Amino acid sequence: MISFIIFAVVALALALYFEVKRLRVQRTVVASKSFNCVFCKHVVGINLKNPDCKSRQDIINCCHKNEEMVLIPEPGNYHEPGAVKVCRRNGEQIGYLSTDPDRMAHDLESGWTFRTTVDDIYPFEEDSRKHGVRLRLEVLTRGDRLKTSRKVRIE
Repeated sequence: MISFIIFAVVALALALYFEVKRLRVQRTVVASKSFNCVFCKHVVGINLKNPDCKSRQDIINCCHKNEEMVLIPEPGNYHEPGAVKVCRRNGEQIGYLSTDPDRMAHDLESGWTFRTTVDDIYPFEEDSRKHGVRLRLEVLTRGDRLKTSRKVRIE
């Protein structure tokens, strides 16, 4: 009789273990379907003036956390072909995306869409009157980047 009870308890424990494991896998699959890639990048060129002679630091001082920004590829940029401008929705430029802008420009031209918001506006240690900007980029849709790169290789 005792061995039957032990067998029943072990069987129940195993059934419970596998049910919990199944539910965890199910929850992971559901979460991954709604998950979008999110990453942060710093804005560079923030101490320069725009072509209309407006200071980018003055524009940054008017920005606020979670403000939506617009990314604009700038293929004709003299200093860095493939640069990506970072602008407020009203068109005022606050700078350029840092690190590997060429890939971002290509992704934007290939149809990728991003929700770009201000993640943080922080004072510089050496001069607290000047501020840096960190952006939060969320991939909303992915373009046909892989298809176009394969076509280039085939041709």
